[in-house]
Amino acid sequence: MTTSTPKALPLAGIRVVDYCWAVAGPVVTKYLAMMGAEVIKIESRARLDGARLGNPFLEGKPGVNKSGYFATHNPSKMSVRMDISKPEAQALIRRLVARADIVSESFSTKVLREHNLHYEEMKKVKADIIMISLTMQGQTGPFAHHVGFGRTLGGLAGFDHLTGWPNSNPAAPNQPYTDLVVPWFAVASIVAALRHRNATGLGQYIDMSQLEAGEHFLEPALLDYFVNGRSEKRVGNRTPGAAPHNVYPCQGTDRWVAIAVMNDAMWTALCQAMGKPGIAIDERFATLLARKRNEEALDHITGEWTRPQTVEEVVAKLRGAGVSTGAVARGEDLHSDAQLKHRGHLRIVEHPVLGKPTQVWPSFRSDEMEPEMRRAPLLGEHTHHVCREILGLPPEEITRLEEAQVLF
Repeated sequence: MTTSTPKALPLAGIRVVDYCWAVAGPVVTKYLAMMGAEVIKIESRARLDGARLGNPFLEGKPGVNKSGYFATHNPSKMSVRMDISKPEAQALIRRLVARADIVSESFSTKVLREHNLHYEEMKKVKADIIMISLTMQGQTGPFAHHVGFGRTLGGLAGFDHLTGWPNSNPAAPNQPYTDLVVPWFAVASIVAALRHRNATGLGQYIDMSQLEAGEHFLEPALLDYFVNGRSEKRVGNRTPGAAPHNVYPCQGTDRWVAIAVMNDAMWTALCQAMGKPGIAIDERFATLLARKRNEEALDHITGEWTRPQTVEEVVAKLRGAGVSTGAVARGEDLHSDAQLKHRGHLRIVEHPVLGKPTQVWPSFRSDEMEPEMRRAPLLGEHTHHVCREILGLPPEEITRLEEAQVLF
């Protein structure tokens, strides 16, 4: 029997100079790193990546190297301390870009221009450089200079307007939605730019608006307004094409099950599983339109059936009957989930400060490659390595730059 030798990761040999911070940008470069790219994260004590100050912290005590939030979004990268406001740091960055393939940044539109590190200057340093900017609303337009975070962008993009209960305030998702969907547009754009460079020898600048990327996930609501003049409202867990479609209480504290009945056959199966076959033909519920008209009563009946049972009991019965269902999982449920364990989706990556935190592996598997997941870097951990091995600086020059707070 022969076994295939795993191939090199697809981005092996690609070097990225990374200014990204917070979430959306770092998630982009996280996947570049896990696919083999050498990602050099430029940081500074003078301007920390805000994610380093994000919960949860080891033992609940803040520290620049103790954030689980930062560790999740920055594995497999190097960290270099450089204060880019200093001219000597800017000169070092130019030397680094000359040896790189990609520059990534998620600052506001003015930051790199103020420090003369924008694309036009980087192109002078390396003609075929690829640069991507991930700003809130792009580099041009009347609101391009507005600054903010994923939390504000979720409201601006319209997600928060549709998330929550009818006749109540918006209830935004726990995590900023745009931060976790924008990266896939950015990664695809970068890979396309690399392919273009391989074919033509030309680099390019990618101006990515996180607002515009996020809007792709609101297309049904946008089309409903453009075509029908209707502005969608908050509907909680309900959806037009299914009923029941909600989460229902189960035995225990804050335990819930999600049930989604997508057609009449599934509705009949649910009634059988609940031991109420008669309501399948009740005129209040016999068709989807009837169920939608009487959805409050339907939710009450379903909830009364689920309430005295455990989540596991409800899921087992409904899955056996062919009804779409799933537990509303908590963090501890995910860590013990048999399917995720089988797939190796949650893995321990040791860290000198955090100990043995759990990291989320990519959701795909390949026979020919295994994504590389190393721990997140300590602040400035690789400053000496990059200055010495990539930039060729002598030890005494590195010391001088540290004393001058250029490497700070």
